[in-house]
Amino acid sequence: MMRLFEQPYHTTTDVEEMLNVSEPTVYRATHSLEEDAILENVTSKESHREYWASEIFEILERPPTTHE
Repeated sequence: MMRLFEQPYHTTTDVEEMLNVSEPTVYRATHSLEEDAILENVTSKESHREYWASEIFEILERPPTTHE
């Protein structure tokens, strides 16, 4: 899932550069991940959209737990 844990917030341009793929490929992949509720579009732009993986952010924001 394209390094979502390393970079849970990204733009389509970031993905194009990271993975060296075309813009249409990025848009198809992100659209599929949006449909599966893995990514969420956080902008209203038509091009160079910004996405975040909300579940990863939710996990990172949880208080730490200890196991005794």
